[in-house]
Amino acid sequence: MDVYLLRHAQCDANLTNQLAVDAYNSLTKQGHQQAQEIVFHLQKLNPCKVFCSTMARTRDTIRPFLQYYDQEAIYTELLAEGQLVLDKSMHETIEPKYTDSEMGSIPVVGEEPGAFLKRAELAVDMVRGSGLDRVLIVSHGHMIRELINLYVGNADQRIRFPHENVGLTSITLGDICSLNYVNRPLCSGVSNGRPDPQSFLQKRKTGI
Repeated sequence: MDVYLLRHAQCDANLTNQLAVDAYNSLTKQGHQQAQEIVFHLQKLNPCKVFCSTMARTRDTIRPFLQYYDQEAIYTELLAEGQLVLDKSMHETIEPKYTDSEMGSIPVVGEEPGAFLKRAELAVDMVRGSGLDRVLIVSHGHMIRELINLYVGNADQRIRFPHENVGLTSITLGDICSLNYVNRPLCSGVSNGRPDPQSFLQKRKTGI
């Protein structure tokens, strides 16, 4: 299975470098331009299905692609943004709690770290259970970081995988997990200016 992880386009909170866990944070004018620019890049991936966070900025990011190619996405609160501080704290997973919004179900305000971790695990199980050859996941920086760590079997000692707006990560799952690339910019105007973490792991056996 080929899994592609895409972070949403630029949103209002990104202008001030703030973490936005609310459902309604909107794309900026540049963000809408990015959403249009990535359409043909995503078409080359030829995903069998798109899994998308229920939050507005992810919906607006993938909407042009879905409309142009007449596809539908699976929207799930499992992929919504959350926060997990990377320190030495150990968090036991707990069942997530959700609330309703105009965007659909979203995690409750002040979500516990263990609930965020549980959502990430459930998301991995959901995608793997689809049995599809190629899937595109449209989500958020913190969630994508956690999904990568789970996919490469590195949940006990998490690695930071920074993701810029419309940055794309490619992972191939099987008996061998291949981390093909991390945070590849899909727009010419997006530059991360950060170290490339893909050299951390190219191939590693994993049960996930």
